[in-house]
Amino acid sequence: MDLYFKFIKISFLEKYIYKFNLYTSIIAGFIMIYIQISVWEALYDNLNNNSNLQQMINYVFISFFIFNITKSESGNKIGDAIDKGTIVTDLIKPINYRNCLFAQDAGTNIFQLTFIFLPSFIFFLFMYNLQFDITLVNFLMFFLSIVFAVIIAFLIKYIIGLFAFWLETSWYIPFIVGAIFDLFSGSIIPIWFYPDWLADICAYLPFRFVFFEPISIFLGRYNELQILNLLLLQLLWIVILYCIERFIWSKAQNKLVVHGG
Repeated sequence: MDLYFKFIKISFLEKYIYKFNLYTSIIAGFIMIYIQISVWEALYDNLNNNSNLQQMINYVFISFFIFNITKSESGNKIGDAIDKGTIVTDLIKPINYRNCLFAQDAGTNIFQLTFIFLPSFIFFLFMYNLQFDITLVNFLMFFLSIVFAVIIAFLIKYIIGLFAFWLETSWYIPFIVGAIFDLFSGSIIPIWFYPDWLADICAYLPFRFVFFEPISIFLGRYNELQILNLLLLQLLWIVILYCIERFIWSKAQNKLVVHGG
């Protein structure tokens, strides 16, 4: 366990080294939040519905929080390792490769929360007079749902990354991951705004359990029984994704082709 904590620490410090990337990421975070809130303000201004506007502003911030805590570079790292040939040495190390990548993501995401999410949150907290009305029980359930969301997001992105063993490249990963999460997770537009046919598709996929459902829990849109059902569904998806990952991993090791080294 101490070894994985070292991976977390190293990954955190690596991000701090690149100051220019840090500053541009902070600015990009401010811009992204401001644009999203401005769009919802314009929409709700036409509807004269300020109460729902406050909910949507909260939705934007919680979504931004989840975005930063569930980011994963595991797919790109797998592809780069295969392309450079370093995957061979990674696989023979006395560590679990998947857990190593998860620890590295954890360090990166702690950095993201500290230096990118937190400054934006503090600034807009006063600018928009943000108000979060949530009970202690709901907050604890929300926290647990976030833990499950982090695991689900990582497994999905890790599974997609494993296909680099067959495709021998990872350029496709950011595009595929970004597209499917933007469409099916409700990270930008809440699923309650979706047409019925698209909402029905989302209901059968795991992506909504990363963004939409945890945010809905935080906003108090579910009672305690419904929240418990959602948490159980998150656990079920973790088990399903874990089994898929184990199956693909067993096949991927037999498919390994190294070009670099």
